Amino acid sequence: MTNTKTKTDMPAPGTRGAPKFSGRAKKLEEFWEAFKDAAKACNVMDDDKAEVALRYVKRKMDKRLWKALEGYEGPKKNYANWKKAVNDIYTEDEKDYQMDLTDLNKLIHRNSKKKISKERHLLKYHRNFILVANPLVTDSTIAPQQKDIYFWQGFHPKNQKAILERVNVLKASTHKPSDILTINDVLEAGKFLYSSRSFEQRFRLKKAKGNEDEQRKKRQKQKGKALKKKKVEVTTKRVSFDMGRVEDPEKKRLDEVEELSRKLSSMRVNDTAYA
Repeated sequence: MTNTKTKTDMPAPGTRGAPKFSGRAKKLEEFWEAFKDAAKACNVMDDDKAEVALRYVKRKMDKRLWKALEGYEGPKKNYANWKKAVNDIYTEDEKDYQMDLTDLNKLIHRNSKKKISKERHLLKYHRNFILVANPLVTDSTIAPQQKDIYFWQGFHPKNQKAILERVNVLKASTHKPSDILTINDVLEAGKFLYSSRSFEQRFRLKKAKGNEDEQRKKRQKQKGKALKKKKVEVTTKRVSFDMGRVEDPEKKRLDEVEELSRKLSSMRVNDTAYA
């Protein structure tokens, strides 16, 4: 099937898999390789490569610098010459920068502050560690046994305790308290402890969930108590009515008529009051 991709199909800067140059000269060769693969996959022409490559340069200062170099544009526009000009503005020492013991100590200190709870965290630390430590062993800055010690020092004390207990179980007959744990020993124990498939990990997750449920119930109970305290207090008042004698208007009228009839019956027709 014919590849019909063009430069418009290049990955957007900052997205996964896109080339990226953040300003570190030691990453320059890695950037060129990533750009070469992406440009080839999208059939980017040589005349367009410099312009397209510049999209993946992160810092504005580097963008301005690279754009000003010979070969980027104008009559002498040439991608190969421009790429060489970019490489030439960085020293070989910058491009070949190697991690040193200071970098290793920083990694160890930073990682020892974090508690590992998952296997992927363990393996990530291992990857970062060998990236810094292996070149130091190669150039004899540190000995292989020191490498094991440094690796161990990069664990949080709680992780060290758990891993050591597991190593003692695995190597009960051979491991001595004075023995230095090798990286392989630590990884074997750590993978067992922090694998999502291990009983210990499932038990810890279950226990953590149980504690979370307990805390939630406790919060709900406290909330209920608080609501009771805020409940409006209702006071019942007794109202007394004066239940004294109430005169019936109809009865009063009948009494008046009766009284009037009585008076009339006792009077004569020629009495002045009768009229």
